[in-house]
Amino acid sequence: MTVAGCADNEFQCKNGLCIQEEWTCDTDNDCWDGSDENLPECPPRGQCTGNHEFKCTNNRCIPIEFRCDGDNDCNDRSDEAGCS
Repeated sequence: MTVAGCADNEFQCKNGLCIQEEWTCDTDNDCWDGSDENLPECPPRGQCTGNHEFKCTNNRCIPIEFRCDGDNDCNDRSDEAGCS
């Protein structure tokens, strides 16, 4: 989506800040005003259905980049299971 002031691969926050489009709906408030997380296409929080989330065996949601990072982010080690 191209918006005046932002590049083709960027999202313009309601406050005018431009962020990478892939940062929308990632459960991280990159815009500071929440507009990147309050979009109709964003999955409801806590359901771990976003592309940027990993659902632990204990149903905890963590950012996908925490998977296979060597840290027990899920508190049940399921985020480290099956990693090489």
